[in-house]
Amino acid sequence: MGKKRVVQLDSLRFFMCCMIVISHFEFLKKTVLGNVYEKHFWNPILAVDYFFVLSGFGMYLSDKRPGIKIKECVRFAIEKIKKIYPAYIFSLFLGIIWMIIEKKSILKIIICSIIDLTCLQSLTGTTSISHGINGVCWFLSSLFVTYILAPIFLNIIDNGKLNKKVKVLLFFTFVSLIITSGVAYKIDSLHLIDGKINDLYYGHPFVRCWYVFLGMIIGRLYKDIKITYRTKTEAIIIAFSIGWYLFRNSFTAYEPYLRIVDIIVVTLLVYIFSKGGGKITKFLNNSKFVKLGKHTMYIYLFHYPVRMTLGAIFEKNNMFGLSQEIGSCILIMLIVFLTIGIIKIYKYGYYKFCK
Repeated sequence: MGKKRVVQLDSLRFFMCCMIVISHFEFLKKTVLGNVYEKHFWNPILAVDYFFVLSGFGMYLSDKRPGIKIKECVRFAIEKIKKIYPAYIFSLFLGIIWMIIEKKSILKIIICSIIDLTCLQSLTGTTSISHGINGVCWFLSSLFVTYILAPIFLNIIDNGKLNKKVKVLLFFTFVSLIITSGVAYKIDSLHLIDGKINDLYYGHPFVRCWYVFLGMIIGRLYKDIKITYRTKTEAIIIAFSIGWYLFRNSFTAYEPYLRIVDIIVVTLLVYIFSKGGGKITKFLNNSKFVKLGKHTMYIYLFHYPVRMTLGAIFEKNNMFGLSQEIGSCILIMLIVFLTIGIIKIYKYGYYKFCK
């Protein structure tokens, strides 16, 4: 465990990213395992929540404490995404290739490209724009807007008067997340503007910001509370997390109610493993997993346009053939190998020409 990074949490990023990638293999719904896939594996929610919470956790552990004036907040947000921004732009280029293959409107491509360059598309609240070119880039957009607000919340958490009230702040943040989620879900369900307002609950930064703030509070607790969780506790939270991931889609409860469980699970997962000292933490501290964890943003940004492009090519040319199962296996292998290849090409080009 380093001073500024908790490496087991970095390793968990890779496994969470794998959950997201698998959830984008929707073509598996047409196979004989379609019902199993849709019911148990078509579910990226826990993983997406984890990335937002972990971002806040890492932000609090950092020494950077920007001012809370508007210019300082914007500068802080730009600094936070500057390193990944070239990869983000490259992923948009890959997304445009898919849009061209799908014969999307040139006007839509231009409009979405301009909005995406600002990294503000998640503010629109409509998937046609927030997911327009590269469907997963809404995440970075939502994170960017949250980064603008982050210095204010960091300042609140750092307040020395809160030493005995951090748990109250944790409860307040939890409740705020639930309330804003409920309001967002209700607005989405109204189908405003012919149903175009449909991405407030899942992707809007004024809902997602609370996940990041939650991560900051966990970071504060991580620093303040001296405790180590052993193998038994680690195993319990891992087992529950896997169970929730596999069976969440089986529950028919009101979606905001399910989100309450999502938040509890991801909060415990991050906090317990930040304090982990058992065999599972030791397993996650393996340098190979840590290295894979550091590549997750590239995997996340690049896999989706690759998946959509190859999927479109397969569909248009009937390349699934007589067997949807065999075609799906081939498609998955191509997505994995091509994504790995693109990551290597991008990193080679980036370090050769930008360093």
